[in-house]
Amino acid sequence: MRTGIKPKVNEAREFLEIAKDFKDPREIIREALSNSWDAGASKTSIRFDLAAISGTQRKKIMVEIIDDGGGMSTEPRSDVGSSEIEGFFNLGDSGKPHGSIGSKGHGTKIYYKSLGIQLETWKNRKKIIAKTEQSPWESLQKGIVPTYSIDEQDNDSGKGTRIHVDGFQAKQKDFSSLQELVDYIKWYTVAGSFGQYFHSPRRMDVQLKSVDMASPVTIEYGFNFPNENTDFTKGTASICKLFGPKVIDCGKTEDGKPIKIEVIGALLGDNQRDIVSHTYEQMGLWLCKDYIKVERNNRILEDVFGGQYYYRSMLVFVNCQQFDLTANRNNVRTDQEEYDLAVKGIEQFCKEIRDSEFVKAYFEAN
Repeated sequence: MRTGIKPKVNEAREFLEIAKDFKDPREIIREALSNSWDAGASKTSIRFDLAAISGTQRKKIMVEIIDDGGGMSTEPRSDVGSSEIEGFFNLGDSGKPHGSIGSKGHGTKIYYKSLGIQLETWKNRKKIIAKTEQSPWESLQKGIVPTYSIDEQDNDSGKGTRIHVDGFQAKQKDFSSLQELVDYIKWYTVAGSFGQYFHSPRRMDVQLKSVDMASPVTIEYGFNFPNENTDFTKGTASICKLFGPKVIDCGKTEDGKPIKIEVIGALLGDNQRDIVSHTYEQMGLWLCKDYIKVERNNRILEDVFGGQYYYRSMLVFVNCQQFDLTANRNNVRTDQEEYDLAVKGIEQFCKEIRDSEFVKAYFEAN
């Protein structure tokens, strides 16, 4: 009898599957901004350009990401073993705190959907250049994990990190519309954070250039609700009634882990809903982590209010650091005790909104 047999992992296939799991090409923006934020950046620039493919009439998408953060080093991390540079290229090798966004070590694998990756970074008075030695995407499709090289030299002339992605696998139209890219950044990335309502003082402004623009535009950091207006005398269209910000203790899991949610929401009249791009797609209740919107869940609102109409007038953000996200960060896992406890707290908050005399008067007036 043979014992102690260790299962093996098909590394190339796992790299490929994680990279494929990012269905929306714009998620490269979300991952880049989250990493810049975690590096302490105050400014980040993302540029999309087109370059000719040699010997053809086709063009490829070039991506450049630059931030003024703390950079990455080649020194081993005591709590992980590998360096920050290695963690960028490795799968499942993150030094971020357990439970935080990015702790699974999957995010930067979206860069593997390309012909090449080059990273330049400055840290500890050194400049480091790391780049892939084969086309990541072509190699993975052949069942080969692409290798990379590292060149390190004494140099303190720069700061932050610059990432070049050659031939990112997407359609030109995915990065052509400036307005769609701005809307995405403001809604689905750290640049649209609502953390300022919970005493999070940091900010990070973003410069963005689409493939059809000659120069970048600046996107200011943070999501802000409209100024409150509770005057019914001119009808309901201009109404904005804020609820929260509020922190709710939701109890403890069986193993003693405390669960809390941070919630803020608003009742918005028709004329106040221009803070969202698409009323039917974005109004309602959002589950969030790190103050980043992850997944809309209007079922909770519908159950509390007793109907589907109400979500169109409500915009509620629920942040819970104990939420566990799927590998691609697009959904919250619902099969855990932490989620169930958080939902009870959310329902409590929604009932307070439902039972508000002001909210009753608003819907009666409508």
